[in-house]
Amino acid sequence: MLDYMNQCNGHGDPNTSTGKCECYSGYHGADCSVKPTSLSSNPSTSHTITGQRWTYYKVPAGESFTLSVTSDLGVDLYVKTGGDEIPDTVNFDSVTKN
Repeated sequence: MLDYMNQCNGHGDPNTSTGKCECYSGYHGADCSVKPTSLSSNPSTSHTITGQRWTYYKVPAGESFTLSVTSDLGVDLYVKTGGDEIPDTVNFDSVTKN
C-alpha cells in the first residue's frame, strides 16, 4: 500500500504495521502530499485549479481575510478555523456547496 502512496512523498514516515503514512508537521493527506498555502504573508493571491481536487489555504487564527472563489466547475468550499487540521467532508466549521 505504501508503494502506491510514493512512500509518503518524503513528507512523512511510512508505518508498515498500519500501511498508512504518518505525516510530518505541516503536511496532510493519505500520502503526505498536501501542504496548505499560507495566506498570512500574502493575503492577496491567485491560484488556478484544474480538475477535481482539494486545494488548501491556511490563515492564522485571529487574522481576518476575504475569500473569493471563481471556477468553471461547481465547487464545494469547506472551511476549518484554527489549529492544524485541514477541512474535509466531515471535519469543518462552515461549508458552501454549489
